[in-house]
Amino acid sequence: MFMDVPDFPRLERAASKAPSHIIPFGFVDNMHELMAASDFAVAKSGGLTTSECLALGVPMVVFNPIPGQEERNAFHLIENGAGLWAHTAANMLYKVETLLGDPERLARMQANARRIGRPDAAYRIADAVVGSREPKPRG
Repeated sequence: MFMDVPDFPRLERAASKAPSHIIPFGFVDNMHELMAASDFAVAKSGGLTTSECLALGVPMVVFNPIPGQEERNAFHLIENGAGLWAHTAANMLYKVETLLGDPERLARMQANARRIGRPDAAYRIADAVVGSREPKPRG
């Protein structure tokens, strides 16, 4: 799981006391590798983060989305069973602990993230623009 938080030392202390395997990171340049190795992400639901998580089948625990696009992305995740919305820090901790303690639910959320993800989106758009002008059916 990954986060970008201003109080990184506090996060490291909390992770060291966690009963599960939580590794906090600061800024990294291999986010795609970290996402691919994650069971789920605790993150804001910006467009790029959300689409990358879904393309990799990584469900999200969304924290404090900004009104507009991030909220709509959070609703999309929740409506499709690929995300949870944490409204407070305590609620985020509860949701993370719940997911870690329920591997069947986590597996369903991962399957849902893969179902709604579009890892081939750029190719489909390029094909529609320069190719046949119509996207090919998925699958």
